Amino acid sequence: MDSDARYRRGHRRGTAGELVMAYVTEQFAELRTADAGVRRDADGALHDMRVASRRLGSALKIFRPVLDGKRTDALRGELRWIGHSLGGARDSEVLHARLREALSEDGRDTARDAAAERVNTQFGVRSERAKRVLRGDLDSQRYFMLLDALDELVHSPPLTEAAASRADRILPQRVGKAYRQMRRLHDRAGAAGTGEEREALLHEVRKAAKRARYASEALVPAVGKDAKRFAAAMEGVQEVIGEYRDSVIAGETLIGLAVQAQEAGEDTFEIGRLAGLEEARSAAAAAAYDTAWRAASKKKLRRWMRG
Repeated sequence: MDSDARYRRGHRRGTAGELVMAYVTEQFAELRTADAGVRRDADGALHDMRVASRRLGSALKIFRPVLDGKRTDALRGELRWIGHSLGGARDSEVLHARLREALSEDGRDTARDAAAERVNTQFGVRSERAKRVLRGDLDSQRYFMLLDALDELVHSPPLTEAAASRADRILPQRVGKAYRQMRRLHDRAGAAGTGEEREALLHEVRKAAKRARYASEALVPAVGKDAKRFAAAMEGVQEVIGEYRDSVIAGETLIGLAVQAQEAGEDTFEIGRLAGLEEARSAAAAAAYDTAWRAASKKKLRRWMRG
């Protein structure tokens, strides 16, 4: 039985190398499928490709003792590059959808129509610019070299001696390390002197939570429900920080649009109303973060990480 099939069936005695490579192979397939969707502008493809690139990068970082870093570190850098390009297009898409939804909640009137037109014009230009950059990157030699390198990784993995160890004995410790890194960032955010510094650190907490979540999800076939519960807790932290950041960015964007509208002699009431809603949403998300963190930091969620 091949390692992919074994782990799909929940085999718990496979090696670390088998589990990691089954996961990497799966995510590479997801990336290639999403790539085709992005090129034809299919719904959800941009999100799926961005997630697959992040999962691949996280796996190469967290499971580094299983794979020879001399071959995988450069790949991580290239995955960050294409992930940044995907992120520019995806972030614009998400923010535009958020503002469109808010504008459509209370029906239509002249002021709302003017605000909607300004939002759609602004984000139409921004989205097209980001997608143009992404299309260029996806058609570049650099990107095709990345695909070739990932293909080689899948078919000729640079496994270390540690890869022969049982997955459920050595890999949980890697998730534990990822959690401790996130914990340190959380503590630094709590001690931050300014709001700007805290926001930057919370963004790092979110990225660390994603890495811990993805690594834990990869271990579900070998560990089971404990890994699944921890991944869900990490997702809770990730989502509440994401909502906080989205609302802050949306609010800042709306303030900029209000200035443009005022300079054009337009009614700014509707844009101001939306900015107020985003301020309330960011405050609610900030309050929810403490609850999500308490739930995610319970010791019982991490007992399995001793391996």
